[in-house]
Amino acid sequence: MKRNYLYTLYLLVAIVLVISLFVIDVLPFKTLMIVVSFIIGYYIILLVLMRFKIKLKLLTLLLMGVYIFVEVQIFTIGKNLLMLNKQNSFVEVATITNKETSIEKVGILNDYHQDYVVEYLKEYRYEYMVYQDVLTLFHDLDKQKLDAVVATSNITSLLEEPKEYLYQNPKTYKIVKSGGNTSIDLTKDTFHIYVSGNDHYGRLLSNARSDVNMVVTVNPVKREVLMTSIPRDYYVPLACKEGAMDKLTHSGIYGIDCTIDTVEHLLDIEIDYYARVDFSTLEHIVDTIGGIQIYSDIAFTSYPDKVKFEQGLQIVDGKKALAFARERKAYVDGDGMRVVNQQAVLRAIIEKLRNPLVFFQFNRILDIVSLEMDTNMPTNKMTQAIKLGFSSMLDKWHIDTQSLYGSDARGKTYSIGNQEVYIMKPDKTSIEQAKMKIKEISR
Repeated sequence: MKRNYLYTLYLLVAIVLVISLFVIDVLPFKTLMIVVSFIIGYYIILLVLMRFKIKLKLLTLLLMGVYIFVEVQIFTIGKNLLMLNKQNSFVEVATITNKETSIEKVGILNDYHQDYVVEYLKEYRYEYMVYQDVLTLFHDLDKQKLDAVVATSNITSLLEEPKEYLYQNPKTYKIVKSGGNTSIDLTKDTFHIYVSGNDHYGRLLSNARSDVNMVVTVNPVKREVLMTSIPRDYYVPLACKEGAMDKLTHSGIYGIDCTIDTVEHLLDIEIDYYARVDFSTLEHIVDTIGGIQIYSDIAFTSYPDKVKFEQGLQIVDGKKALAFARERKAYVDGDGMRVVNQQAVLRAIIEKLRNPLVFFQFNRILDIVSLEMDTNMPTNKMTQAIKLGFSSMLDKWHIDTQSLYGSDARGKTYSIGNQEVYIMKPDKTSIEQAKMKIKEISR
């Protein structure tokens, strides 16, 4: 009687597991069928052995424990996917001053998240003057012609030598996300993801400079991935500013949609989704998966973190992976090698995630991603992406990389104004070659 009760309990636990697997739908079909076949097959064996009074009590209890563990993991995956999709983008506006003083004369920058700034000004009832460029605005603040500047809190990142300012009364405003592509099947159709790496720690701001600009093209049928990197200082027409010329990294301060539209115009593609991360995200993911293996062409000490690297292959943790991806001063071709190293770090993370043992850390990774990454990928597309990821553990994928390049120059930018700053003048040949390679993998 006890044996029948145990086997009935096994059947109930197994049914719950199978239903959970079908509802969450993250396993490739072949893998799912193998799991279901095993569960049914084992139960049939139990029924047959019952006739011969052969007991498999210990094994049955062990399998039930495994099933329950997997069910908990599946439930957590579903919860984390919902959290990730509900993450809000936001912009932070603050009163920026040189010193604590009464505020009467306030300056704002024309056409720079104007709606949020105006809403902030109404709340605090400041009278203000409008400036056309950021350098003149902060020059007048430094010369005490203004008591304060009201702007998004990261505006000082546009200054080549920002001073230590006071940020008073910061206020956060939510931004409505643009929706990702809902019409494609990520397990069958080629898709493009724009990966943006913001240059700061902590809370992920929607309007921050993008240190990493990469388009990841995935062809699930051919089992091919192509990473196309664009230098942060690439001198491009901003799609959101009627083609005004600026560095690509500065497009991030006008929001992710501005960057995506600009990159789409540059590469002649339609980007399906975006993923925005910052320094914290990279460090935590690398640490969670137990570090990654990277190769350094030279031995160097990173700037400004003073992290030491040996020449050759080495295992690095999150902090060292970030330092490796950011380094440029140690190389003759600083910006070019930084892009190469960024691709190497992402490739190493992908390769590590293909290890089946990472499954036991999968929900921890989703915890990090749900808190520290912003994306417009719908929940049902995330499940398809996870399914594609699990299938990559079994299949051989080819990962290729390419980078746009250009020449050093100086020029005026829309966001800064009349002062000439360092830019990278795009090489048209490299752009056309990149377009062709993206089209080839997309076929």
